Amino acid sequence: MPHRSTGSKGVLERAIGDTAIIRTGMPFRARPERELRRADVGVDSNARWEGSQDEDFSPGSPEIVIEVEAPSNTAREFQEKQSLCLATGAISFWVVYPDHCISVGDMAKTQHRQVTGPAGF
Repeated sequence: MPHRSTGSKGVLERAIGDTAIIRTGMPFRARPERELRRADVGVDSNARWEGSQDEDFSPGSPEIVIEVEAPSNTAREFQEKQSLCLATGAISFWVVYPDHCISVGDMAKTQHRQVTGPAGF
């Protein structure tokens, strides 16, 4: 029987199947002149990943960026990263607040969704 992942990455893997690359700590360079960054979890379609010239990091921002709140994060950092990612290839940017909600931003709007349980999964 194949190994099944657990947690948020496992949920994504089961939902997406083999149509995308899902990586924790996904490295990406939002713009060629920018420093290398990491998404807590990044998702890129296979077509986009295979079209990349570099196998080590995502070209531009991952199509879906998921960040998990930590005590060292600020709302301003999340806002700046969301703006950068949505301007450089991301179609959706999520912030997971482990104790209470998920904030989902996309090209059109930001929505706040309440979830139950740790990380809502």
